[in-house]
Amino acid sequence: MAAAKKVADFHTHDIEGDAIVKSELLSIMANRHRLHILFLLSKTEYSLTELTRELNETTVALSRHLMILRENNIITGRRHGKMVRYSLTSDRVARMIATIADIYSGKTISSPGESEVPSVPEEQCAVDKDMEAVAMLLRNLYPPTSGN
Repeated sequence: MAAAKKVADFHTHDIEGDAIVKSELLSIMANRHRLHILFLLSKTEYSLTELTRELNETTVALSRHLMILRENNIITGRRHGKMVRYSLTSDRVARMIATIADIYSGKTISSPGESEVPSVPEEQCAVDKDMEAVAMLLRNLYPPTSGN
């Protein structure tokens, strides 16, 4: 994807362009692995090793998902010694993730900076089931574009 095209940058100042950018973002999120990564990163930074352990996925598979998220300016990597720490690039994406979690868990999960809203421990949610349900909904609403 071209460097100038960043789907996490929501506003394009024209209605049609804005809708295209938002649908591309949702299309990228319509993958349960990427969605799960985003849910984790909405809470704190993670390294590839930590994500591999948390998600029980291979490094190769996670690297591909991280690359797609980075290319689209949804996440960023910060070098910490030999390790890269990943985080969300936008509070807007964090709010989207919190909203999705809220809708599908029936409970409120706070966005960064909203400390007065209680967080739901992950063990209380059927995380994989929720991720698949949300990803399926997003895939149906926003079919993946080529390369995602």
